[in-house]
Amino acid sequence: MRRIRADGVSPVIAIILLVAITVVLTAVLYIVVTDIARQAQEVTPTIYIGEMPGGSSPPDRNLEVLGATPARPFVEFRLKLFIDGAEDLASTRTTLAAGTVGNVTFIDRDGAGTVTQGDQFLVTGEVGHQYELALFWKGRLADGVVWET
Repeated sequence: MRRIRADGVSPVIAIILLVAITVVLTAVLYIVVTDIARQAQEVTPTIYIGEMPGGSSPPDRNLEVLGATPARPFVEFRLKLFIDGAEDLASTRTTLAAGTVGNVTFIDRDGAGTVTQGDQFLVTGEVGHQYELALFWKGRLADGVVWET
């Protein structure tokens, strides 16, 4: 007849298993904490776009960044213009940059390469349409302006 030993795991194996479990849990905790810290550092900018003082000459529209905190680089922004609810693909910018694309001219007033107060959007329009200029930051709507001509 066989005898079953009730000794369990040897002390050496038990210590090795405890150290291995501790190392794995520490690595998982490190990954979680560094990911949370990285996300906390990225502050979503607050952008306000409005009519430029002095107004516009219809049907065109002169818009200005009235506030932008913190300043973020152009490469993080995307610009879309909608005409009567449909996206104007000729005016869409996958990366914001100074200059004219389609019906929208973007002017970087301080030349810093970041979206800051005073930057301008000049939109060429036609009478009898509804327009929406939408500025996106990393896929999220930062601000937008809707008007009719």
